[in-house]
Amino acid sequence: ADPADLRREGCRGRGDSPVCGHRGALLGVVVPTELLLRDAALAGVEVVSPVAERARLLAKSGEGPSVDKILAAAREAQGVEGARAAQEAVRVLMQAAQQAGRLTAEEAEELRSTLDLEINLEFGARHEDAALAAYAARVGRPVYGEQKRISVSLPDADPREVLAAVFPA
Repeated sequence: ADPADLRREGCRGRGDSPVCGHRGALLGVVVPTELLLRDAALAGVEVVSPVAERARLLAKSGEGPSVDKILAAAREAQGVEGARAAQEAVRVLMQAAQQAGRLTAEEAEELRSTLDLEINLEFGARHEDAALAAYAARVGRPVYGEQKRISVSLPDADPREVLAAVFPA
């Protein structure tokens, strides 16, 4: 893998990034996680968990409690207006953190983008679940293949240790 590809933007949940624990597409080819970890180690690139990077940037921004309140309000939003309002509030907070010198422009944009995605995914998943239930009620049959949400955290370790922990023999 090209080291420049390994340094590109982190995973956004689409499975298209070589810098996270998801399987990913690299140059149009599906690459297993273990190969990505090996390539990253060979290229001297650190594989950073998106969750750890989000936590680091949020702590650095100093806006953790405010962001928590915004995300909680977004989780309760019934309409798209509530999700958009939450995204706007996040944008304002990230701009304030950047202007105060707590985040660089790149860090503020990365954290804003990550939080926007969280808001979008939560809103979408909630409404997809409701749509599935409404469809099942309308057709009078249960719907199979409902959404399943899983998350596998990668330990902060050498790639071989990560592979052994995530894919035990």
